[in-house]
Amino acid sequence: MIKDVLVHLDGTADDDWRISHMEPIARAFEAHVTGLFLNRMVPGAMPIEAGYVGAQLLEKLLDQARDEGDRIQKSLAERLSRLNLPYEIRRIDAFSDEIPEAGALEARGADICIVLRPYTRDGAQRWLGLVEGVLFGSGRGILIVPEKKPVRHAVEHVVIAWNASREAAHALAEAMPLLKKAREVTAVLVDPEIVEAEEHPSARLLRHLEHHGVKANICVLRTNGERVSEILIKEAEKTDADLMVTGGYGHARIREWVLGGVTRELLHLSPIPLLLAH
Repeated sequence: MIKDVLVHLDGTADDDWRISHMEPIARAFEAHVTGLFLNRMVPGAMPIEAGYVGAQLLEKLLDQARDEGDRIQKSLAERLSRLNLPYEIRRIDAFSDEIPEAGALEARGADICIVLRPYTRDGAQRWLGLVEGVLFGSGRGILIVPEKKPVRHAVEHVVIAWNASREAAHALAEAMPLLKKAREVTAVLVDPEIVEAEEHPSARLLRHLEHHGVKANICVLRTNGERVSEILIKEAEKTDADLMVTGGYGHARIREWVLGGVTRELLHLSPIPLLLAH
């Protein structure tokens, strides 16, 4: 069950998209809503030669950031109160390099975290550190939504991008409450390895879903020169799906997570929400 919904809010017009996807989920599960407000503080590094004047300037900038945070926090609380849902605002004043860890820590205490996709239509980044922090550091699922209000009031058709990996299994587990409420579930296997005399790679998945009361259709597709992300998006659009469940892939560098190819492309291009887990 989903009883704690964490939604990232920043006081901008982008909150319209986040709230429009959060609200039907919170209502469907009668969940408590926590608005996560990460108030960006100015960078703490100042030239040594700036001395006392530099320290004064830094303190002034920090005070301005806190005052602006007070204004945004009040506005967010007023907005969530109008939804008539149990809610709270969780505000964290943080420097940019603290945001991934802060987001991951907060997401660990929720059933699902809802964020806006971290790339704009022109490819610019926004809150990418938060998305990567929650995806790779929280151990929970993250629902990444596009700048598009949901057509339906609840998730009805879910596409599972299944490759039998650990990440895909984790995403499936995190998505199970939504799968149980969906009217239709389609598991898409792209270029699955089928070994003679062994069961089809979808058989175990179907049994697992059936044990949870979820009946799924299976769709096996071949790349034939196309990118996996393109195939998944085409299938989601063709079947009018409103959610895609998939593992989040990446590898670690020093203090940095780099998303893998399919995940990166889906974050750029998917017209529907993505539920990812790592």
